[in-house]
Amino acid sequence: MAASKVKQTVTLLESYRGRDKIMRTIQFTSILTSGLINKVAPANAVKLKTVAGQLGLCRVILRLFDDIPMLAYNVFAGGLGQKEKDPLVRVLSLIKGCIDQLFFPVEHIAWAAENKLIDIGSAKWWLISVSMWGISLCFDIMRCAVQLLKQHQKIKTVRKDLETEHPPSSDGHDADASELKRLEEQQKTSKLQLLKDFCDLGCAIHWSAPGFLWAQKLPDSVLGLLGTMSSVLGFHAMLVQQRKQKTK
Repeated sequence: MAASKVKQTVTLLESYRGRDKIMRTIQFTSILTSGLINKVAPANAVKLKTVAGQLGLCRVILRLFDDIPMLAYNVFAGGLGQKEKDPLVRVLSLIKGCIDQLFFPVEHIAWAAENKLIDIGSAKWWLISVSMWGISLCFDIMRCAVQLLKQHQKIKTVRKDLETEHPPSSDGHDADASELKRLEEQQKTSKLQLLKDFCDLGCAIHWSAPGFLWAQKLPDSVLGLLGTMSSVLGFHAMLVQQRKQKTK
């Protein structure tokens, strides 16, 4: 059991996505802890914010190499909604995928400008990149909401079939029970993704231009909590996906 856990941890650390999620979790838990101890241990709070800042910078630099993987995902793995059956979900996925693809070059420009590699101001480009992230999250929230509505309708129909159309020992009953389980798992995934998106949207709005909703107003404890919740949910989704792939 211990060897299996160690192997799983090593596999996670050796993968780019796994390492990014670990860094993101530490980044936001550092912000959260910094906010909680700021009054009792201000020096340690500053150190934790330094850790969070450096991890965030590390993730920005690693994303310099994400353009082609994102393009491959969008074109070949259904990132633009090619596999979606519902037209509205397909359109929302398409728009989100395009925004996500454009996000990377915008962030690259912001990073290059901040490091004086190009002679333009970086603040505007950082703001554009955060805005694109927030808009992408809004489209994903709409997509998840539509999926939840469709899933709820399907679950309601399957449950009705189980109660009225098939006797408990029939093949039709077993098929409906299996379908119900699959739909309930999809619904749970959609709910968790929706919660994750709302947490991320809270962070994106905080990093937006002052004057917009709660931009620049969240205390570190709240910002860190939102980011930590989002990171944990992202971890959970990744592990669930890995388990599904192993069982195929």
